Amino acid sequence: MLLWLWTATLLVGLEQTTAASIRRNNRQTQEQSETQSQSERALQTGNGFVRASGTSIVDGNGNNLIVRGFGVGGWMLQEPYMMLVSDEASRGQHDMFNKVRDVVGGEANFQLYHQAWLDNSLTREDIKEMAKIGFNSIRVPLHYNLFTVSIQQEPVAGVDTWLTQGFDRIDLLLTWCQEFKLLVLLDLHAAPGGQGRDAQISDYDDTKPSLWESSENIRKTVALWVKLAERYKDNKIVYGYDLLNEINWGFDGGNAHGCDDANNAPLKSFYETVIPAIRAKDPNHMIVVEGNCWGNNHNGLWPLSVSDNNVALSFHRYWIDNNVGTIQQYLDLRQQHNVPLLMTESGENNNGWYQDAVALLESHNIGWAWWPWKKMHYGPNDNQGAYQIQAPSGYYQLRDYWGSRAAKPDPNYALQVMMQVVENSKLVNCIRQNQAITALTQTLQSAARCDGTNNVLQAQVGFTLRLEAELFCAMSGFQMEDCSEGGRDAGFSDAGDWLSWTVQVPSTAQVQFRARVASPSGGGSFKFEDANGNTIASIPTLPSTGGWQNWATVTATATPILAAGLKTIYLRSTGSGYNLNWIEVRVVSFTTAAPVPVTLQPTNAPTPPVPTIAITPAPTSRAATCNQGTLTTQVGSMVQLKAESYCAMYGFQLEACSEGGQNAGYSDSGDWMEWTITVPPTAAAVQVRIQARIASYSGDGRFFVQLEDTSGVAGTVGPASFQNLPSTGGWQTWTTVVSSTTYTINKPGDYKVYLGVLASGWNLQWVQVSVTSVTPTTSTPAPTVPAVITAAPTAATTTITTSAPSPFSATCNANDLLMNPNGYSLRLEAETNCQFVGFQMEDCSEGGQDAGWTAAGHWISWKLNVPTALDKVQFSARIASLTGDGGLFFELMDSSGATTLLASFNTLPSTNGWQNWQTVSSTNTYSIPAGEHILYMRALEHGWNLNWVELKVLYTGTLSPTTAAPTPSPTKAPTPNPTTAAPTKAPTPAPTTKAPTKAPTPSPTVAPTPAPTTKAPTPSPTVAPTPVPTKAPTPSPTPGATNPKVSTPAPTKAPTKAPTLAPTKAPTKAPTLAPTKAPTKAPTTSPTKAPTKPPTLAPTKAPTKAPTTSPTKAPTKAPTLAPTKAPTKAPTPAPTQAPTPAPTPAPTPLAPSGGAGQPTRLLHSQL
Repeated sequence: MLLWLWTATLLVGLEQTTAASIRRNNRQTQEQSETQSQSERALQTGNGFVRASGTSIVDGNGNNLIVRGFGVGGWMLQEPYMMLVSDEASRGQHDMFNKVRDVVGGEANFQLYHQAWLDNSLTREDIKEMAKIGFNSIRVPLHYNLFTVSIQQEPVAGVDTWLTQGFDRIDLLLTWCQEFKLLVLLDLHAAPGGQGRDAQISDYDDTKPSLWESSENIRKTVALWVKLAERYKDNKIVYGYDLLNEINWGFDGGNAHGCDDANNAPLKSFYETVIPAIRAKDPNHMIVVEGNCWGNNHNGLWPLSVSDNNVALSFHRYWIDNNVGTIQQYLDLRQQHNVPLLMTESGENNNGWYQDAVALLESHNIGWAWWPWKKMHYGPNDNQGAYQIQAPSGYYQLRDYWGSRAAKPDPNYALQVMMQVVENSKLVNCIRQNQAITALTQTLQSAARCDGTNNVLQAQVGFTLRLEAELFCAMSGFQMEDCSEGGRDAGFSDAGDWLSWTVQVPSTAQVQFRARVASPSGGGSFKFEDANGNTIASIPTLPSTGGWQNWATVTATATPILAAGLKTIYLRSTGSGYNLNWIEVRVVSFTTAAPVPVTLQPTNAPTPPVPTIAITPAPTSRAATCNQGTLTTQVGSMVQLKAESYCAMYGFQLEACSEGGQNAGYSDSGDWMEWTITVPPTAAAVQVRIQARIASYSGDGRFFVQLEDTSGVAGTVGPASFQNLPSTGGWQTWTTVVSSTTYTINKPGDYKVYLGVLASGWNLQWVQVSVTSVTPTTSTPAPTVPAVITAAPTAATTTITTSAPSPFSATCNANDLLMNPNGYSLRLEAETNCQFVGFQMEDCSEGGQDAGWTAAGHWISWKLNVPTALDKVQFSARIASLTGDGGLFFELMDSSGATTLLASFNTLPSTNGWQNWQTVSSTNTYSIPAGEHILYMRALEHGWNLNWVELKVLYTGTLSPTTAAPTPSPTKAPTPNPTTAAPTKAPTPAPTTKAPTKAPTPSPTVAPTPAPTTKAPTPSPTVAPTPVPTKAPTPSPTPGATNPKVSTPAPTKAPTKAPTLAPTKAPTKAPTLAPTKAPTKAPTTSPTKAPTKPPTLAPTKAPTKAPTTSPTKAPTKAPTLAPTKAPTKAPTPAPTQAPTPAPTPAPTPLAPSGGAGQPTRLLHSQL
């Protein structure tokens, strides 16, 4: 869907304003502190439609609404470039489908593939994930041929044949969107005949009349919109009708794609025909009007002669600078014609560009739909879309045949390959583009940056508030880029450039400033200013750190006074040559003063009382006397527990196993399986080791195994934690993983062997419990620590070790966990942590602050002092989750660095809101030895907030009879046992609205690479200079011949044997991405194919200083087109045939290609 801004209407000499500085503008149009999302408000009114209101879009209550979402391209219309066949099927979807029909053996097999694609490539899980991330809408591209036949296929000319399939699929989609409160924009992406010459977008067949060359195609298109309007006229989930996508057809100019048309008369005539026809059936829904030239040439369209005040003007944005000049023409049209603006397509760029583009749009009250939600993955530098589909290896063989580079494959094999494409398109099997999602969701958090909500300087000596560079309130001159320590840093600055943050200061405080900087040669400088421009501290000369991504912490000597109140802190450059990761404000002293509250919007509904939660899964059970074997006290004695011989299980499905019998698969986090074994009466304790036989296509799954005494006397043995499972290369390629730690069984009797799923993506054949040694019963039990997984002798060796941070140097208060005969509870508030990575703090409706914006791998820690060893400690957590299904677990580190896995909450319940709180409690108790410890709470999955953690010491060894039990999410629960609910804090009317998540990061048992956020100062690290690539803007792409979103994919290996499709539940095998922290920033080039739609640039000022590659001098800020950075910032080779870097320091506007030599058909008189 790539667009190119048409050059004819570029405004020369406009004041250029960087997108980052635009963030400040028009913030009053954004709802800053609401409990419900904007889409929820629109849906809960019961009688209101989203509509245009003057220059704004409003919800059903008349509140300003900024729509934020994705286009689900590829579902009803497979654009060839999104399927990696832009060269092989250059004439559009019909061309690609004909090639698929040919290779799979005809129409019947093609329909098997196509129906499976429509069934699986967009499902309820996709909609749920969008809502969970924090988006409030989707744009649905429609192909007309799922709703009606072409004019050539009509049995009676002029009489429309309607197909039920398209309508039925939209009906089902709307029920999912209703469930998860997502608004829907219907978008006619491929109209009868095709509305644009770009066939890969519109599916235009140049052997037949286009939309603009056939009055019958015009009539059929109008009839289709009337049919849709009649069907959905009362549906408030639908927020609008996008009448035609990316028209690109020359009517009165010399450009074949309509980029220089002055009047666009046929397009205006179409709009003035279809709008009244729709209004005859549907007076309620907003109508969205796109221009020519891929949606952007609105010459001659406005004002529309039809009288309709519920119309929005749409434009698209690809490969263009993020400054106000590039949208000025639309801002002018908005004011001149009193219509709201909607940006209905953008993307296919780097993550920094995404963040700046959304900031620019939202600062001008413009909603947006990003592109696309899913597409096929073409190689290591591909960061486009939110999720990417892995092409099976056989797909490249098919592609070579379609490109006349290989012989025709067997039809049955080809069908198997195409069905594997379908399987890989399921959300659980796609690659999640974490950094792209984070770049977009960061903009959802921006409203709270400028009101002090997330930046509160606590009245506590030693308290340190960290302000990340990328989480500024406003800025001028800096540019953001990926940082080797995580997140993004600010660089490319000149003297006079600045960043600002807003801080809430409850009591007057004397503070000290620190900053995290990188500089290859040193010499840069900056100062801190207050809102009046007064210098309050400075760092006059920065040291050399040896590289642009080698970081050191510097401290200002002055200790200024910050008066109580809402304060703006500026960092202003006085000399260039450095990057900034963050600044810290540390409290040196404070005076007691009345706190200055942060004013927040009241919640629309009171926080409900904490319900009693009961975990009540519906497991599949076998006989009550189920027992799989008996251990003896002989070394080597073992019991092998086969998956198909379980006693009870939840969530797994069984299938035939390549090594005989059956294996269990298709698991999700929270699923479990259970067996029973017997340890006979004996005078000796036994040490056991846990093994498991697993297969995993992509690796990175996680599970744990523990033994539970059925009598309740001996408690729990284990758990053995298997983290980061290896990839075996296939779903039926098996290896054995073994716990390096052994576990002690001191008491004879029956034990349940419980396996719990922490993360999906693997199959299980069996679990084995083996006796490794026999020891006297008086011996000390082996410590419970996370396992080191090593391959058994029967399989290729795989060793995966876990690592942990060293947090004992952090200066933070220890929390006493005490023994007391009457019981003792220690509550650890989220905001009074010792350290954390990834979470962000926000005001909590129950008082204080909560931790949110969770992603897998994020963690919070507290320091514990345990004077006396404790036998039985129960864990509880106070959580809130809009959709449920998040997860967390606890881990204890002692002073030697050894870690012990404690309670796990694998599937958190939905509380129906980000500030609706429930308490979940562990059913088991855990021992904690005496001494000083660090307690970690680690996130298994995103989608929840944390208020506090509570540790309850059960002195008598029994659970309190008054404890309540938490309720799981509606679908699955981790264990069948009840848990305990804790009392709430007194609610306060200060809720905030937030997007659910940030992007997931690696397995939570591996200590994250990012520098943790600490609540107390930490010493500056010693910088070891290392050579890194020089920091310079990346080259702009070369405009050229074909669709700019097309790239030549690099073949990737996939299993030789494609797994078959499961009838109901797919194996959950979504690969886990590499850690977010990566080495220095080596920019990569744009995709291999140059665009047909050349980027249109508004005139920009050339930088005052050109970037230099010298390591001793910092490059200044020269904006470039499409600086496609690889998500992890690790240097990667550019794709073949990459565009040549533009030699000029500033981009020059280029005229779009005119399509010379392409015949122009006459327009029908009816137009």
